[in-house]
Amino acid sequence: MTQVTQRPPFGENSPARGFQASDRVRHRTVQAGGLEVPILEAGSGPLVVFLHGFPDHAASWTGILDRLAQEGYWAVAPAQRGYWPGGAAPDGSYRVASTGQDALALIEALGREQADLIGHDFGAAAAYAATSLDARRVRKLVTMAAPPGRQLMTALVTDGDQ
Repeated sequence: MTQVTQRPPFGENSPARGFQASDRVRHRTVQAGGLEVPILEAGSGPLVVFLHGFPDHAASWTGILDRLAQEGYWAVAPAQRGYWPGGAAPDGSYRVASTGQDALALIEALGREQADLIGHDFGAAAAYAATSLDARRVRKLVTMAAPPGRQLMTALVTDGDQ
């Protein structure tokens, strides 16, 4: 069940402080998986969820949210657990499986069976985890700047440019 709160989704100390949504990008808070998750959203249609990395934040996706909305999609960028004041994990877990479960809980909270997941950096890890947990919920998966699973550690150890 989606619940909208009246308080701003990004607190005064948030990296997204000063963010100004365009006329087409809205923000609200959604209850999903035990978290009150601030989201930015635009459009309607098939759901596309954008998962940010570190040190990025949901507002990093604003331009693409607006663009996909113009193309007929419902584009949503949540703030991931631990990335906003009051966004601490209720269970204390910041493991990749937990962030993957958060993505699946968000899809459900938004009233959809499936979504396309697009993740960058730690958001890519969350998108991989969500797909591993329940591939039926992920229609398409796009990841950037993070190889899957053990390849990430191998790349960090063997490639100094990483």
